[in-house]
Amino acid sequence: MGGLLDAKKHDEINKEAESIFDSILESTEFSGEAWLEKGNCNWNLGKKGLAEDYYLKACKIIPKDPKVWINLGDVAISNDLATEALMFYEKSLLCDESSDAYYGKGRAYRRLKQWSLAIEYYDKALKLDEHTEQALFGKAICYGASKKYRKSIDCYATFIQKFGKSKDIVWAYAHKAWAENRLENYDKALDSCHKAIEIANMKTPASDNTVDARGKVFLPSDKKTIEKEKLEVMEFVFKVRGVAFQGLEQYDEAIKCFKKSLRLRPSQTDS
Repeated sequence: MGGLLDAKKHDEINKEAESIFDSILESTEFSGEAWLEKGNCNWNLGKKGLAEDYYLKACKIIPKDPKVWINLGDVAISNDLATEALMFYEKSLLCDESSDAYYGKGRAYRRLKQWSLAIEYYDKALKLDEHTEQALFGKAICYGASKKYRKSIDCYATFIQKFGKSKDIVWAYAHKAWAENRLENYDKALDSCHKAIEIANMKTPASDNTVDARGKVFLPSDKKTIEKEKLEVMEFVFKVRGVAFQGLEQYDEAIKCFKKSLRLRPSQTDS
């Protein structure tokens, strides 16, 4: 019940904020900042179509505000328009250099499966802000996708060390285990899987709203969303764990893990 109340409160705050910006726009429709913030309120409410409309109004009035272009890039990414997103992030960078814009370009190139370019822009984001955890996580994924498994493992290890309280920490251990399997380091993969399971079974700590390393907006009080995310990561962990046991020729343990993975994701067919 608490989760539903918190989510409702989140929506009410954004609706109240939007009404304030509406009042500003009644006195002057040329307030680019008000259009920008009105767009942000609708984005937070999940109304990305309206958010995009308001961001477009804002960019005509305040075209040199880098945040407008970043937000338009984020909308494009959410609509799977990675090439269009690149254009918006580049316009933001022409206004001002920022880790957010570089991260956005990295994310767009990752969607386009241009791994080297994605890594290049994730690195630029990290150079400006070493605490950009999403960029580090994305970089690790790109190294894995381009079969540079050792570099991928090193990135996940750094992520785990620096961002141990991240919502994505279980995913980091899981993907690290996947990369270890690729190098046939099965014992290390099992260690990472064990750690992932241990952390996943802990109570989720209360925290402010966050955005995970794959760009999903998360309300910590949204119990259904958290549980769904937990099932997804644990399905992956047990599948990776099964592969590790299979590599060690411990077939009974492997079968147990694959069965557990299938129970967590009944529609899965590759375990």
